[in-house]
Amino acid sequence: MNPKWKLSKTVAGTELPREPKYVREYSGKDPEHLAFLHTLPCAVKRFPLRYATRCAGELQAHHSTVGRGKSQRTDDRNAFPLCLRHHLEEFHERKGTFLGWTKAQRRRWQNDMSAAHAPKAEPSRAGGATR
Repeated sequence: MNPKWKLSKTVAGTELPREPKYVREYSGKDPEHLAFLHTLPCAVKRFPLRYATRCAGELQAHHSTVGRGKSQRTDDRNAFPLCLRHHLEEFHERKGTFLGWTKAQRRRWQNDMSAAHAPKAEPSRAGGATR
């Protein structure tokens, strides 16, 4: 059995690539939302935590683990701003402000921050009166 048989088909002697089974409609990238996040303060500063350290470094978008599978990055709409110190040096290394937090506590905080920084849904423009 020819391995190319499953990947392509021949039409009039010309090999054509096979059509994809599905087309991804949303890539997960939202540059406008990322630009908006860079105008906000660090999430640790905006929502103070007990024993929080001072912010340092440039802002970075932290992509939370909301709604993702293994080895997959969530889309940009689930990101929130963290300064360099809180993002790389403390959150991912579990030091400083996040010292002693369990995985469940870190995940819950990420979910709360993602919800707080999520873009607001536009009101429906569909016809009909609401009561």
